[in-house]
Amino acid sequence: MKSKRNALNIKLCSLLETSVFDTTFQILKFNTDLTIYYLMKSKISIVLRILLGLLFFATGLNKFFDFIPLPPMNDAGSNFVQALIKTGYMWQLIGFTETASGILLLVNKWKGLALIFAAIISVNIVLFRIFLDTNGIELAVFAAILTIALMYTNWSIFTHLFQHKKSQLER
Repeated sequence: MKSKRNALNIKLCSLLETSVFDTTFQILKFNTDLTIYYLMKSKISIVLRILLGLLFFATGLNKFFDFIPLPPMNDAGSNFVQALIKTGYMWQLIGFTETASGILLLVNKWKGLALIFAAIISVNIVLFRIFLDTNGIELAVFAAILTIALMYTNWSIFTHLFQHKKSQLER
């Protein structure tokens, strides 16, 4: 009777050890796969962030120092840009916002604020290129895609903006 119990205990222990090791191995493999996924996601996010940061930094500084010539524009686009310049502040404000957004993205500080600025700028650039001057729309779409991708990969920064919190009066 004892030998049957011992044999049963040995089989049961053997079965448990095998299933525990298999389960542990599967968990470790799953965690390793997730680690590789998040590592790749973070590396891609870094590359996208640096590309968008450099793009906005360069185009923002260009509004002050004119080191990159503007592409030729049709009359509607040219009139709009000239109107922004003639205000005396709007062209510089756009340049400052682009430069600040680029710097914040490059140094990886206040990424949420930088991406909100980048989204506003990207939408306006794309709309300008669609409605006023289609020359150079490729770069505008590229900036918009980079912005959307970065906002997606950093969505956790923005989730609290969309959560409804009860005020003191609603409680």
